[in-house]
Amino acid sequence: MYSKLWDILKNIVKARHGPDVKIVRYHYMEELWKLLTKDNVNLVILKAPTGIGKTEAVLTPYMAQFFNVIDYKWTSLIHVLPTRSLVNYMYDRISNQVRGLSIWDKIVVTIDYGDPTIFKPYLEGDIIVTTYDTLIYTMYGFRSWGRHYRLPLGKISTSLIVLDEVQLLQDISWYSPRALARHISFLLDLGAQVIVMSATIPSIIVKEITDRVSRNITIETIESKDKAIRGNISIELTCDQGLYKVIEKHIDLSNNILIVTNTVHRAVEVYKKLKNAIKDREIILLHARLRRHVRAERENLIKSKNNIIVVATQVIEAGLDRSFDLLITEICPIDSLIQRIGRIARRPHTIGKAILVASGEEIESAETVYGPMFVTKSLDIIKRHMDLLHKAIIDVRASSQLVDEQYHPEIVNKILSLQKNMTATLIESIDSLANRILNNIFMSPKDLETMYWKVVNNLVRLGMEIKAVYPTGKLAEIINETIKRGEYKLDLDKDLMWNIVENTVSLSLKSLNKIPQPILFTHNGNQYMISLDTDHEKKMLVLQSLNVSKSIRKWILRTNKFYLLNPKFYEFINGYDLGIVKIRWDYASA
Repeated sequence: MYSKLWDILKNIVKARHGPDVKIVRYHYMEELWKLLTKDNVNLVILKAPTGIGKTEAVLTPYMAQFFNVIDYKWTSLIHVLPTRSLVNYMYDRISNQVRGLSIWDKIVVTIDYGDPTIFKPYLEGDIIVTTYDTLIYTMYGFRSWGRHYRLPLGKISTSLIVLDEVQLLQDISWYSPRALARHISFLLDLGAQVIVMSATIPSIIVKEITDRVSRNITIETIESKDKAIRGNISIELTCDQGLYKVIEKHIDLSNNILIVTNTVHRAVEVYKKLKNAIKDREIILLHARLRRHVRAERENLIKSKNNIIVVATQVIEAGLDRSFDLLITEICPIDSLIQRIGRIARRPHTIGKAILVASGEEIESAETVYGPMFVTKSLDIIKRHMDLLHKAIIDVRASSQLVDEQYHPEIVNKILSLQKNMTATLIESIDSLANRILNNIFMSPKDLETMYWKVVNNLVRLGMEIKAVYPTGKLAEIINETIKRGEYKLDLDKDLMWNIVENTVSLSLKSLNKIPQPILFTHNGNQYMISLDTDHEKKMLVLQSLNVSKSIRKWILRTNKFYLLNPKFYEFINGYDLGIVKIRWDYASA
């Protein structure tokens, strides 16, 4: 069986890298295949470094069903990632790999991340690439109140579900890892087989998951002893020079340079300074608050061009298959740092350098995002374990040691004690929701909607994500008319739907009691929001305006819709998208 699985993997890899690529037989792969093809293994936790084919390793046994190499076990493979850009990248990657196989016409690869569509999505396809938000909101029935909301449960219960890059779900309050453990338990209770995989997953998250799942669930952990094959990297820590000084000193010394900041505002400021100072090199700005098509175009530029300078935020940490020569990064937690350093010297026989900047301004910036305890601990680890940090890029055992020290139970417990009153009720609500659905799979939509209020914005993380659509064409023309009428309807054809998808900007909001300025419009002295929803039966796009002087918090929670973005809060410089640079708040909801 294994020789045939290796043949399938070889064809998958060649479909991506070409016929002359050298196939490396990593030892962990057969160990993974052995566990997945067992009937009694429900959950596999895979720790393996970046760049040793984890995606191909999990794709191989699923594809083997279609070649009759193994018995038919999974109706679908659902590959789950934290961000839309990672989903797009993985969808393209898997689609190309499937097309390179002789059975390409038997397998449907789909993408689903909750965008407005003419038809209702139910995670359809043989291989589905989706986000954590989309999977979780779909499996609890929160994407549709119609009579078909249970359909995805049948799909999920017989699938192989790959939870990838789970480390990116960590947050300053340690809420997301605890919520994720509840969702994994729910998936396992439904009957799904689950793989949790990462290069930098802390042991405390693994413990959170294993402690949560039922006793009759069989869990196996693989910590790969294989090392990634890549170039040589040197790492330097500087605490006495700020980011701009370091950039000025090194900007002319490398061909392809990556500069990573912890906030969008800092990234934009760096981009502006470099753009004014350098005229003979292409400088690319990349962050999460850009229009979707702009971000995709820039990611393609980054992959295809040389002699470039990329200024980015955390979005660069995973998924982008590009190697840089020099990394200059602000201080951050050690798991993020390992991911950032992993962007350089990704190919054998190359040389890369990483400069970690931790002066006062960079530390202050990091603390606003990650919290003082995590940042202080990271700096301490770097100073004491620089030799281990070098190894961590290629050896998951070294990265595990560093990450486990970063997220030591003592630190996490301190954070949890500060957040206890705020998060305990939310975690209990997730437990209650899962138990109610498992005990009554045919719960009425009305009962489900009642539970919706308790957890809707906090199923994946504290706060919520708003999808704001930059208005162009017809959408830009009808803003004032929509505010006057209260409602405006448009035929939802493919062009309009594509316009919405391509011009969407994601806004992550920590506060549920304030409305961000970028989705507010002023008309006759009043402020309005404009939501977008789809009427699937009539295939119409419905725009609704609401005066925010009224009590609106429930309205936001209830709809979970897209919103029109006020274009004046989306910035450009000489026609180049800077995006939403800073989210401002000026209205607290009643």
